[in-house]
Amino acid sequence: QVYGGGGITPDVPLPETTLNRFQQTLGRNDVFFNFAKRYLAENKTIYRDFEVTPAVMDRFRQFLQEKQVPFTEGEIADNLDYVKQQIKVQLVLTIFGMDDAFRLEIAADPQIQKAMDLLPQAAAMLENTRRAQLEQQERQAR
Repeated sequence: QVYGGGGITPDVPLPETTLNRFQQTLGRNDVFFNFAKRYLAENKTIYRDFEVTPAVMDRFRQFLQEKQVPFTEGEIADNLDYVKQQIKVQLVLTIFGMDDAFRLEIAADPQIQKAMDLLPQAAAMLENTRRAQLEQQERQAR
């Protein structure tokens, strides 16, 4: 039974993900979209198994300097997974389309990953519920 007033509390709470100051700066300057355009102008395309290599990261740093987007090596290091993910998503979006880009975003989404980790537990709970219902029906039939 759900009572009104406070919303629904999740069974498995996860910390809320928010962008830090550096990530916000990159977003405000639309660097991933613009870097993808520049990268593809220089490299023409990417393959489906594209990964952000150290060479791509060096080009990204150079791009940030060209666009006068302030950064430190510490900020890059602290946000490396995020930066690589955003570069890859933007390049995949441009070359392969929205569906492939969504797949990448889903694969990196902590809430979706946690939900997938819990699917076996949910299946077991469903099976236990079905078993209990059958037992109850059998008792009532006697």
